[in-house]
Amino acid sequence: MADKGLSLDHKRLLETAPVAFAVILPDMTVAAATDEYLRLTMKRREELVGLHVFEAFPDNPDDEKHNSEAVQASFEKVFKTGEPDELPVQKYDVERPKEEGGGFEERYWRVITYPGFDKNGEVAYIFPVIKNITDQVKLEQKNREREKQLTELEIRAKRSETEHIEAAEELERLRLRLDATLDAGEIGTWMWDLTEDSVVADKNLAEFFSVSKEDANGGEVEKYLKAIHPKDLPKVRNLIAEALEKRETYEAEYRLINPDNSIRWIIARGRVFRDDEGKATQMPGIVIDITKTKRVQKQLFEHTKLATLTSDVGIAVNRPDDLSKLLKYCTDALVEHLGVAFARIWTLDKGRAILKLQASSGLYTHTDGPHSRIPVGRYKIGKIAEERKPHLTNEVLNDPRISDKEWAKREGMIAFAGYPLIVEQKLVGVIGAFSRNPLTKAALQSMQAVANTIANTIERKFTEKNLSESIERFHLVTRATNDSIRDWDLVTDEMWWSDAVQTTFGFKPDQVEPKSTWWYRHIHPDDRRRVMAGVNKVIDAGEEHWSDEYRFACADSNYRFILDRGFVIYRNG
Repeated sequence: MADKGLSLDHKRLLETAPVAFAVILPDMTVAAATDEYLRLTMKRREELVGLHVFEAFPDNPDDEKHNSEAVQASFEKVFKTGEPDELPVQKYDVERPKEEGGGFEERYWRVITYPGFDKNGEVAYIFPVIKNITDQVKLEQKNREREKQLTELEIRAKRSETEHIEAAEELERLRLRLDATLDAGEIGTWMWDLTEDSVVADKNLAEFFSVSKEDANGGEVEKYLKAIHPKDLPKVRNLIAEALEKRETYEAEYRLINPDNSIRWIIARGRVFRDDEGKATQMPGIVIDITKTKRVQKQLFEHTKLATLTSDVGIAVNRPDDLSKLLKYCTDALVEHLGVAFARIWTLDKGRAILKLQASSGLYTHTDGPHSRIPVGRYKIGKIAEERKPHLTNEVLNDPRISDKEWAKREGMIAFAGYPLIVEQKLVGVIGAFSRNPLTKAALQSMQAVANTIANTIERKFTEKNLSESIERFHLVTRATNDSIRDWDLVTDEMWWSDAVQTTFGFKPDQVEPKSTWWYRHIHPDDRRRVMAGVNKVIDAGEEHWSDEYRFACADSNYRFILDRGFVIYRNG
């Protein structure tokens, strides 16, 4: 189809213009378009010129966001006012050529429409200039999503930063106390005569190293080294030898074993003095008891791990995955942050009182084998489910509920923690973990909190599955019955009809409108007021049941007497 109302020269000039625009006449038909316009809209000239612009560019039925009405209103405004008009960014999908598979491609546009005048100064045509900004819009959307994620991460980081600052302030307070704690027994001093190998220690240092008064007044250095933890002693000896050989200072952090076998952490600092020939002759120094500081550091470290565990599990259970995958993320987090050897989660098959292994991480990752299906009441896991009580121990080898002691001894298992997963007094599963290290009170508390989160997730997933199955059964019932069934949302006024409306009244699916007005229009005029009055009366009275007989217009315009019964559901609030 040739471009309307254009000379050959104008046509060639228009086609080769580097700007994407079309020429539209007052009746909204397209008179001409540049090659660039055709390229951006994926149209051939014969598919566009001479057609109504909105016929040439049909709406994407799957796209609810585009607004052809806004585009048309802008065009009409330019025809009316003779002034250019710029639209906000428009989402308007374009139709792909059939040879490329058809369908629609998502596009975002910037549109500025200019008027064209005839010799009398009247608007004879308009030419909307378009610019494809899809990549820019998608990049902005991605950036907004990234900014949202960064904001969430910043919130978590600030929370973590606050916790670290508080811990650092506590450590700083401890350091300030060190200057005033010599008399309180947290700092000891020594003088080591290297030529005589005799160490003179004050009362505090003698107590730290558990030496006698005699040895504190000049005993050999080996008398002191006996108190050092065997795993730390080689390191301490090397640091002393290195300091005496080529350094002026000595510093070491290590553990002492107290007479009651408890552990004391210390920092030892000394200075080496030499004679004129460079031979080491004396090393005075101090020892600082940092046991409390170590405890604070350990608590901070553990608190951070457990906080991260809770956060990771919270993120995991909200992922759009099936139940087994969600629970696998949870057991992975338990192994990573609690340091357990392996962790497992079973869910309850209520019909058969069987616990089914859904997820396993750590030493064992398989979900089959002898522990994949455990009857309630059997083994330690089944007993936890039966009793609905946690089972916790840091002495696995002495625990009567651990059946395979040889396995536990061989694998070095020390601790076990198992919790029933309960939601509103309903058992939904069991979570259990074995550890090669003792489980602290804080770790068990975190595991209990995580167990509650996991229990709620299992119940939610079961509920979603049951709801999905119920909906499927409902649709099967509606397809199996010849009665027409409808669901009327009184808040939104949306009305859904079952497929039987076709067989009962002869309507095709595209003839049934999802609004109550469609139903109302098809009630016989002599029955409408009575029917609606009856519905309103039931609702106003707070009643649940409504029924009425009336005439209803079928697809062939003939009326049929029907019996209509309804059940009203009232929402709380």
